[in-house]
Amino acid sequence: MGGRVAVPVAAALWAGLLFARSGAADARLAALLLALSLAAGGIAAFRARGATALLVAAFALAGASRGFAHRARIEVARAALGASDTYWVDGVIVEPPQLESGAPLVTLEVHAGRPALVAGSRVRLRLPEGSVAEWGDSVRALARLDPPPRLRNPGGFDLRAAADASGIAGSGFAPFADVRAARGLAAWPRVTVMRWRRAIERVLHRSLSERAAELVVPLVFGDRSAIDTDLDAAFRAAGLTHLLALSGLHVAWLAAVARAIAATLGAGVRGRALARGGCAALYLLLAGPIPSLARAAFGELLLALARFTQRALDPVQALAVAAVTLLALRPGWAGDLGFQLSAAATTGLVTIGAAIGAARGPARPLALAFGPTASAQLVSLPLLLARFHALAWTAGATNLIAVPVTGLLLIAAWIGALFDLAVPGAGAPFLHACEPLAWMLRAIVESAQRVPHALLSGGPGAAAAWLAALGAALLALGFTPARTIESRALAAPPACEAARIAGAALALAALVLLAGASPLRPPPARTWITVLDVGQGDAIAIGNGGRWWLVDCGPRTPRADAGQAVVLPFLRWAGVRSLEFLVLTHDDGDHTGGARAVLRGMHVARLLAPAARRGVPGPLARFRGTPIRTGEELAGAPEMIVRWPPPADSLTSYWEQPVTSADNGAVAVLEIGRGAGRALLAADADSAVERALAIAPPLALLKVAHHGSGSSSGAGFLASVRPRLAAISVGRRNRFGHPDPGALARLAASGVTLHRTDEEGALWFELSDSGAQLLDWRNDAWRAPDGPPAARRIPAPQE
Repeated sequence: MGGRVAVPVAAALWAGLLFARSGAADARLAALLLALSLAAGGIAAFRARGATALLVAAFALAGASRGFAHRARIEVARAALGASDTYWVDGVIVEPPQLESGAPLVTLEVHAGRPALVAGSRVRLRLPEGSVAEWGDSVRALARLDPPPRLRNPGGFDLRAAADASGIAGSGFAPFADVRAARGLAAWPRVTVMRWRRAIERVLHRSLSERAAELVVPLVFGDRSAIDTDLDAAFRAAGLTHLLALSGLHVAWLAAVARAIAATLGAGVRGRALARGGCAALYLLLAGPIPSLARAAFGELLLALARFTQRALDPVQALAVAAVTLLALRPGWAGDLGFQLSAAATTGLVTIGAAIGAARGPARPLALAFGPTASAQLVSLPLLLARFHALAWTAGATNLIAVPVTGLLLIAAWIGALFDLAVPGAGAPFLHACEPLAWMLRAIVESAQRVPHALLSGGPGAAAAWLAALGAALLALGFTPARTIESRALAAPPACEAARIAGAALALAALVLLAGASPLRPPPARTWITVLDVGQGDAIAIGNGGRWWLVDCGPRTPRADAGQAVVLPFLRWAGVRSLEFLVLTHDDGDHTGGARAVLRGMHVARLLAPAARRGVPGPLARFRGTPIRTGEELAGAPEMIVRWPPPADSLTSYWEQPVTSADNGAVAVLEIGRGAGRALLAADADSAVERALAIAPPLALLKVAHHGSGSSSGAGFLASVRPRLAAISVGRRNRFGHPDPGALARLAASGVTLHRTDEEGALWFELSDSGAQLLDWRNDAWRAPDGPPAARRIPAPQE
């Protein structure tokens, strides 16, 4: 067979695993695939002719079998979570916990549960603030567990896919946890490694400023649980998130330092190989089984083994062997984005990057400077477009500056921490150097994210991603280095030259297509109103004729920003690069919390909000914008009119009525559309505001006020406006008890068809002159051609 047989084998195994993720888990089919793979492998072993093809087929079938089994096991474990919401869980922590946020996030392998849970399944728990937990410890916890939800928003993060990749059956919060430290000889290696890690973290926190430690600790160990959401957003906008995601860069830098130290101490080739291999293995133990880090560490171990045995190493073959080994051990990683990006970037480095690095003449310095970054990004581009629907077009320049700074920062932090542990105070010079380096990295990131349209929205179409994928594949094939020194001296075969030209043309076509992408638009004379699932809060996107508006931006908490996590991904998925206006209805955090992220990540032509009033400064006190008032028309198509609040001098009688809060009494209420196709966005208006509104019946759609609180949706108001459809934007298990049972009863009595974000995810409505209908965005109903409303009225499925 010979050649680089591991490459097609890795591709076949990966394809089989991904195939299993797309279909239903069936144990009988998995058994059949396993039998076929074993038979094909046996034939391949005894027949030389066609053995490679049979071996590839065997690995494809084995991958599908392994994938189906992996998925079936997770689904069985998740089925057990339907018995209750709250469980007593006994288990063992199987990965290094994330402790930076103060509330440990741990992965438990379940031993027992009450009600019963599947033994051996994995759940992810956030323990109470201040809990002390480490890898290998036993935990008994009272926890509220849920299976991961399906995709909640168009363009959003798919929690279920991420959980599948990690083998997680469910997750939740444990208000009570009894942690028992690991004991015995078997626990000694893990306990020792974790003591080393925590000692290094203590040195970093003790020696660095808070702003520097916020960057250095994630850079060293990958624990980003305490990183500020604004800083995380800046890294994403600048295209530099990979610097904080432990991968090949981190392992290569530290392995190079270990190799240099070994050489300084007089070690030979084998001693240097042991140093680099030991460094990679220790790094993996300290940081835990992070998929991208595991791939990089395994590759470094293969390289160390080749050096130790004084054998040549084919980097392409080594990458494939690493992928086959790790995917066989952890089949879920086939769908992990970090693992995929790590493999893609490394493919670019060992093929296109190697060819660029071999350039001679005046262009060599430029090739050495830009080649590695450009080659890695080129092969990673299809994944980035498919997942994030956007391109950080400044990433090439920012990486050129940020990568060396990050490398110096990482090396200084490691050497400083290790020296300080060995001899207290000895690492001070290196740790002091971390401060200016961290400042420089932060400045680079923040400057890059302020560039207009730093993340260029690409839209939901897959054409650009497919073109980029074909182009990257052809370029990687065309630039794959020859296996022998003699063949490398020869000119590239015509087929390679053709692949290079075609690959470059396709990659350029993908970039052109991305640059010219236009936002989604509804059919003529239709308007889209998308109530995004931001949890306990409001964020509503409105589209008409290629123009988009936004009403509110969702909440922000210390750990999550709805503007960054939900609103901006949706807008980029929809291809929106500029908002006509952003309306902030009032100054509650669950409506304005994500505003700064939206304003930072998206061009907003106008920001509108109610005028400030005595005792109610409103959003304009914190955001620069234009005040709005009753009767003002915000857009001509669709017709969008402000129905509340009235001028300040006309509120005397209103303030004499009992209201929930003055802020809720001064909200902006918007009416959209005309005739039978009108919608009312009631924000957090209370019943007193509802009684004061003059809205002609019937309404096609009502965005229920104040998340369905008891002070909203009065019977008289519902009888007067007679809505056909209603939407409640509300967080699951929120602490306010929304929606109120009384409000739900009044809505039911009015005959309205009710939809809720906590049950259905984002709600995508389409308004027309004849009324409103709900589109099933999960099945791309928004792509359907214009037709009879009944043909497109597809209710979103329940969880």
